Amino acid sequence: MRVLFCYAEDMDASARAALAIHAPSAELAYTGTSETAYWQAVNSRWNDEQDLMLIEQDIVIRADVVQSFLSCPKSWCVFPYAMPGYGLAESLGCTRFRKEAMAAVPVADIPGALMYPVRWTIPSATGQTLWAGVNESVTTRITTGCDTCSPTEICWRHLDWRVSGALREKGYKPHLHAPDVEHQHRRKQ
Repeated sequence: MRVLFCYAEDMDASARAALAIHAPSAELAYTGTSETAYWQAVNSRWNDEQDLMLIEQDIVIRADVVQSFLSCPKSWCVFPYAMPGYGLAESLGCTRFRKEAMAAVPVADIPGALMYPVRWTIPSATGQTLWAGVNESVTTRITTGCDTCSPTEICWRHLDWRVSGALREKGYKPHLHAPDVEHQHRRKQ
C-alpha cells in the first residue's frame, strides 16, 4: 500500500511524529504551491498498481490505522475525524482506496464527477454520533463559484467532494473505521 502524506503548511508536530512512528515509509508531498497541487499529487498516484492511503497534514494516526486499512477488504475506507462542532466522515483526511476501486474510477472521471456533500456528523448529548449531511439522492454539479476548478483540475476545497462523487457514481460507498483519528486543525488568524 502506498501511503501519501500531503501538506500545504507547516506539518502539525504531533501528526509528523505519529507519521514517523506508524507510517515511516510514507511519501511526503508538499501541496502548498497552488490551489490544485493536492489534486496533482493524488492524480499522479491514482492507478491500479497498488492501494493508496492518504493522510493530511493535520491528522494524527494511531498504531492501528495502517493495519486496519491493510486488513480491511472494502474498496474505500475512511477514518472519520472531529472538527469544531462537527465531524467529517467522507473527507480525504485519512482514507484508503483499493487499487480495484481506482481502476474502476479512472482519474480522468474525477474532475467532472457529481459532487456529493461530504458526510458530516454531529455528536449528541449522550456521546453517540448522529449522522447527518448526506442525502443519497441529492447531488450537485458545481460549475460556478470556483475560479480554480476546471474540466481537468480540482482545487483543494472541492477535491474530497469530487473523489467521493466519482466513487459513488460507480456504486462505491465509504466504509467507516473507528475510533476517529485525531485532528489538529488550526485556522489562520
